[in-house]
Order: sequence, then structure tokens, then C-alpha cells
Amino acid sequence: MIWHIFRKDWKLLWPFVTLVAAMQCVNAVAWLRIDPLDSRIGPNELITLALTATFLMFIGVAVLTFMAVHQDRIPGDRQDWLIRPISGRDLMSAKLLFIVIAVHGPMFLANLGEAVFTGFTFWDSLSAALWRGGYVLLALTLPMFAIAAITSTLVEFVAGALAIGLVFLAVFFGGAVFFAGPTGLQIGGIGWITGMWGGLWLAIMLAAAIVIVPLQYLRRATVRARCIALGAVLLAETVAFLPWAPAYSIQQTLSADRAAGQKVAVAFDPGVGRSAGEASRSSEIHALWLPVRVSGLGPDTLLYRDLTAIRIIGSDGEILSHGLAVSDDPQQRVGGGFNLPRDDFPVRPAAAGNATAHQLIILPTTVYERLRSQPVRVELDYSLTLFRADATDRIKALNGDVQTAAFGRCRTRIEEDGGQIRLACLKTGSGPGCTTLTLENPLNGLRNTTIDHCYAEYWPFAAHVSHYLLTFIEGKTSRYQEVRFRDPEGLVKYAVDSTQVANAQVILKAYRPVAHFTRQLVIPAIRLGDWEAAAPKIAANTTPQHNP
Repeated sequence: MIWHIFRKDWKLLWPFVTLVAAMQCVNAVAWLRIDPLDSRIGPNELITLALTATFLMFIGVAVLTFMAVHQDRIPGDRQDWLIRPISGRDLMSAKLLFIVIAVHGPMFLANLGEAVFTGFTFWDSLSAALWRGGYVLLALTLPMFAIAAITSTLVEFVAGALAIGLVFLAVFFGGAVFFAGPTGLQIGGIGWITGMWGGLWLAIMLAAAIVIVPLQYLRRATVRARCIALGAVLLAETVAFLPWAPAYSIQQTLSADRAAGQKVAVAFDPGVGRSAGEASRSSEIHALWLPVRVSGLGPDTLLYRDLTAIRIIGSDGEILSHGLAVSDDPQQRVGGGFNLPRDDFPVRPAAAGNATAHQLIILPTTVYERLRSQPVRVELDYSLTLFRADATDRIKALNGDVQTAAFGRCRTRIEEDGGQIRLACLKTGSGPGCTTLTLENPLNGLRNTTIDHCYAEYWPFAAHVSHYLLTFIEGKTSRYQEVRFRDPEGLVKYAVDSTQVANAQVILKAYRPVAHFTRQLVIPAIRLGDWEAAAPKIAANTTPQHNP
């Protein structure tokens, strides 16, 4: 009976199957045509097309799932004469078979073809296609299957999906008002735990779908199933506002090597001096740079700051200001945003496992002007992640093209202005959370300053879980990374300059997270006005000589 139902659905829906398959092919071809090294208008338009095609493909998958389920609707009694004589188990199995073959089959082939034609091996391409297909099945198709199973018309299906969206928005914005402190929903390494499409969120929705579908097909308990669906949505949105501390404690328990961070300490060190960091680019905020010394770091490690909470306390014990040290959005902290200066983290050990940095503090200008001249106590609560070097590769600075295990396929190109190298790496699966790039001339051993890039997402297993088949290593918002060797304004002198770039190499190091931990830094007495950014100095762009 399962095969008969499948054949019936195929005969009725094959035009729609073909249409969704075409969307999936357009999506694959659009991503295939994008050159990650190119930044001209054309590729930007291609990315817009690719993102649009991806969105339409997901809509097509959801609608086709609905149409397959509603060929034999469960709620109501209009189709009782058709489906009651059929075993509910057979009907459910037939719908699942249709979804796997007709909906996800073309997606799998499109993903496989995209990866193969990009230049990856068949087995890497197969792994990426299976991971992505499985992720979409669990995160999108099965929840849509559950919604379709508890609705009797297209209007009800759309209304149900909109209701879920409205509940999400209401809880999201309501939570933003009532949960003023940092939560696990924030963008950052632990966003996978509670954020939209995060681990707990998906686990709740998937568990609800696994309960709802058999409940409908085997018992036709529509009212009970709808209550479960609503409860799952409310629970998932509530979990999204799990406070930062318990969310981060979950991440701590998943550390690969919890002992690795036990020796790491952060201390205030005025001897480091003032920072030459950027000032804020907004009159509404003020940037301070507190000098800190980090000790206990091992060789070839990076220390990344996931989040820092700050409390400024007066001499009488009153809390004068509290919140996050930088921003409500850690992603703005890393990239600088539109109004924020760029942060000095992550840090790397220089000698004997020690490193220095300047902790960026962003305060409203009104608060800063009130506190800048008076002695205050500052308490900083750090959530930190220690990364350890996992792989090292090299690529020619001039028109390099290599295939690596850690970074995938990497290519380089000299920019049109002749002052920087454009590097892009594309791989199947998830890339390293942190990377460093160093321009070196192997003929004389000279190196430019190492560049750190952390786009940390701490999924506890090495699998491709994003919405895209291929990962651009340099991050979610950029398709390439630039390595400079000449300053047009002449303010920076590079050890490896334009006269050496033909013989130069870019050294790439991949880092993986090994330990997540917390530290508290207390500064008993400090004047905030002493730690504004100093004027930048002209310096040579070099890094200490050492073996990679």
C-alpha cells in the first residue's frame, strides 16, 4: 500500500516536483558561478540571486511538503471514506517516502553536483550533500510535515506558519525588553545553543514534530497535536532567552580539553601603556582601552573573548554603571560595526605564555563625562575561549591555488591597486573557528604582522550545519580576506613589501576551540580618563621570527 500511495502522489504532483527541483538546480548553479575572489558588481548581483534562489528553494520545499501531506488530509471528516480503510502507519510511511525521494532527492543531487563541479572530491562532495540534506530535513521539512498534518486547508497551513512567526516575533521583542542582560540568543560562539536554528531550538521543534506526526496518523488527535505544536513554539522561544551564564556553562561542559584553560589568568597591567586604538566614530559613545596582561597561554594558542560584562562602582559601593563592556552585539565588537572601534582581541602569546592586550570599554558619552575624573572600582567578568593550532598550510601570494584539508581550496590574487593580496578559501563542511594569516618571504625569512580572524561558532561536532553547502572560510559576511603589503599613505612600513611579493607566501594556521572558561578581573581603583586611546605611531609592520 505504501508504494501505491507514493505512485498516486507522484502522478498528481510531478509538475510541482519538477518546479522545486528546478529551483534547487538554479540555486546550485548560482552559487557555483560565484567567484569568492571577485568583488565587482557582477558577483554581488550573483550573490543576491543565489540568496534569493536559496530562499525560494526553501519555500518550495515547504509548499511541496504541504501538498504531499494534503493529498490525504488527516483533520476533519471530508476524506474519511478514502483514508480510514488505510493503515495510518502505511499512510505516514508513504508521505515520508515521498518527501525523502521527491523533495530531498533532487536537492541531494543538486548539492552533490555543485560540490563536484567546484572541484572537490566525490567523497567530500557526498559528505557535504548528505549533511546539508539531513540538516534541512530535520530543521525544515519535518516541522513543516507536522504543521501540514494538523491543518486541513492551505489557509490553515499558512495561518499556522504565520502564527508561529508572530509568536516568535512577539516573544523575541518582548524578551528584548524584559531580558536586558546578555542571553544565549546573542550572536557569538554559543549562538548554536539557543539562537534561531540553534541546538536547543531545533531539538524542541524536531521533538515536537516526531510526536505530532505519529499522533495524527495513528490516533488522529488533532486538538492535542495542535496544543503540542503551540507549546513547542513557546518553549523554544523561551529557551532562546536563556541567560548567558547557564548557556555558557553548557558550552563549558562541552570543552574538548577543560584543563587547558586552568592556568590562564587576566590581570590589569598599567605598565603596558596606553593603546593606539581607534576612537569611537559616534558622539554618543566613548571608547576606553584598559591595558591587560594575559598569562598561562600555551604555545600556538589564541585567546578569544566571547563576552565581557562590566560593573563600575563608586567609592561608596554604589554601582554607577553596568552592562556589557563593548556592545549588545558581539558581532559588532569583532568587526567594529558602524560606530564602534575595532577590538584588540583575540590575543596570542608572545613569550613564556604571556600576552598583552587592551580591553575595549564602550560607555555612553554622558556616563563617561560623569565618571572620567573620579576614582572608581571596575569589575570585569570574562567568558573566554582558548584556541589551539590545529593545522598549518602555505599558499603562494601571487596567483596561488592549493587544496588543503583544513581550509579547503584556497586561491590568491593581487588586488587592482597593487597593495594587498586577496585570499579566499572554500571548503565543504565547517571551517576553522579562528585563523591567522602571515605574509612571509621564505628567501630571507622576513614576515609581516600576523592577522587574526575569529568567526567562532562552537558547534560541538565537526559537521556542516549552515544553510549553505560550501563555506567561505573568511566568515559569514565576506567572501575573501585581504593581506596588505603596501600602505598607499606611507604610514606603515612592511617587512615584506611590493618588491618581494612575487616570492612571498601566505602562511595559514587553523585553530580549534579546546576550552571555554570564565575569569573575573577586579581593578580596585582607576581613573577612566587616564585610558583614552593615544595617538597612533608610525611603525614597521613586522612580526617576531619563529617557526610556523
